[in-house]
Amino acid sequence: MARTPSRQNMIDATARLLMERGYFGTGIHEVLEASGAPRGSMYYHFPGGKEQLAVEAVQQSGEHVRALLAQVFAETDDLGTAMERVVGFFAEQLRSSEYSHGCPVAPVVLVPDGLEELPGVVGGTFGGWHDVVAARLRETGVSEERAESVAWLALSALEGALLVSRARRDVTPLLRAGAEIAAQLRSLPRPDQETT
Repeated sequence: MARTPSRQNMIDATARLLMERGYFGTGIHEVLEASGAPRGSMYYHFPGGKEQLAVEAVQQSGEHVRALLAQVFAETDDLGTAMERVVGFFAEQLRSSEYSHGCPVAPVVLVPDGLEELPGVVGGTFGGWHDVVAARLRETGVSEERAESVAWLALSALEGALLVSRARRDVTPLLRAGAEIAAQLRSLPRPDQETT
């Protein structure tokens, strides 16, 4: 379906609300109020209801982060510097939103039973972010298996640090975790240096 201004406003509003409140805390009424869309437009644009709207919002938010990762990691051969830039982006987002905006997808991980599409979209979004980092690690000479593991470690540490920083309303945990991840990325042995 074409993204009309009204439809896009609803997706944008849902993406913000999901990041702030998660799936359970985001209702149709709040989406309509935040987007300025008339009530009748909800099921016209999203016949699948709240889940369809959440799926499209998560896909949009996830693609924004995937594009950020791809851009930042492509800009430098120093993967530690790339991670520091990603951490800096999220730290500024936390500060500027007064700690209401962290990871755009993590608050949606806990979804009710019975949803058909959203859990897979959330999991696939994390997978897409992992793939960007793992691919860049392989490009710099890190072995396939190590790149897969390190990419998951880096993303998991980043996600956890985002959550703790948001809960504490303090970016220190994120910045310190980011510095450790960056140091790990800089110290990765290349295949010709690895021992079996």
